Amino acid sequence: MFLLNCVICCLIASTGPEHATQGAGSPATARKRPATAKKSRALPRGSVRVAVLDVDRVIEQSKWVEWLGRSAPLEFRALAKKINEMRARHKALLDKADILVKDSTDYGMTVAAIKGLETEITSALTVRSRQMNKKRAESMVAIFHEIKQTVDRYARQQGIVLVLKKSTIKSVTKGRLQEELARIQAMSVIFAADSLDITKSIVELLDAAHPKDVQAAKDAAKDADKAAKEANGQKPSSGAAVDPGNGKKK
Repeated sequence: MFLLNCVICCLIASTGPEHATQGAGSPATARKRPATAKKSRALPRGSVRVAVLDVDRVIEQSKWVEWLGRSAPLEFRALAKKINEMRARHKALLDKADILVKDSTDYGMTVAAIKGLETEITSALTVRSRQMNKKRAESMVAIFHEIKQTVDRYARQQGIVLVLKKSTIKSVTKGRLQEELARIQAMSVIFAADSLDITKSIVELLDAAHPKDVQAAKDAAKDADKAAKEANGQKPSSGAAVDPGNGKKK
C-alpha cells in the first residue's frame, strides 16, 4: 500500500501541471472531455528499481549465521557442565535414598540434600535460560545490522532505490498457528517476480565477508554428521567398496 501510494503521488506530480494549464485556459473544453479520455502518464521504464529480500531465508541459508547459532552455546559450557554435575549428584542421592530406611536419620539428610540440589538445578537452569535468551537477542540484532549494511551497499551498487521485506509463508503445522499468523500479518509483499528477489545475492555477500566463520560452520557440520553416524553404528567410509559376498574390497 505504501509503494502504491508513492507511485500514485509520482503520477499525480507528473501530470498535475499539464492538466492544471488546460483547465485554466479552456474550461469548456475540459468539461467536454470524457472521463475515459484521461490517461495517466506512465513512468519511464527503469526509472524506479525495486527489490525484495526474504530475511528468513537469509538466516536459514547463510553459513555465517549458522556458525553464530552454533558458537553461541559454547559460551555457556562451564554453566552447562555445572548443571550436569548437579544432575549426576541428584541421581546418586535418589539411588541412595531408595536403599535407605525411610525413618533413619541418614534418609532424612539425603532427602534434604536432594531437595537442596533440585533448588540449585532449577536456579541454574533459569540463569542459563536468561543468559542464552539475552545472547540470542544480541546475536539477532547483530545479524540484522549486518544484513542491513549489506543490503545498503548492494542496493547502491545496483541502482536499487527500494528494498521490501518478503516473507515465506509455510504450511501451518500443529502448535505453530500463532507464529504463522504473525508472519502473515507482518507481510509487506504479497507477490514479487523472482527477478526482483535479491536474497541469494545477499546470502553470498554475507558469507563472503566472513570466510573463517563459514569454514568453521562447514567443519562443525561435518563433525556433527560424523558423530551422528558413529552413534548409529555406522563406520566412516574408507573410500573403497566392499563386495558383500566375500568381504573383499573391489
